[in-house]
Amino acid sequence: MSNEILYLNDISGAVTAVQIPIANWENLQNEMKRYRQMFNLKNDLSEAFKQVELLSSWKLKKQSMKEFLSELNVIPTDKFKSQSKKLKLR
Repeated sequence: MSNEILYLNDISGAVTAVQIPIANWENLQNEMKRYRQMFNLKNDLSEAFKQVELLSSWKLKKQSMKEFLSELNVIPTDKFKSQSKKLKLR
């Protein structure tokens, strides 16, 4: 595997592109995917902590499990329905 990086210049000498081996490109793509996942997780957790803070201060209406699932467009299965009766979801 070559780690050679090629820089492409225009007539005036300004770098206009970079060429890297495909293995390097695939590694960069995988790394970016992991960074995006971590970024999304961080944002989701930040939002969750903000909601917990609002719930704790009574500034946000508390949501039942049924409301939460309907917001996600999750259709409960029969097994879930029988379990939800045991949990007494509102």
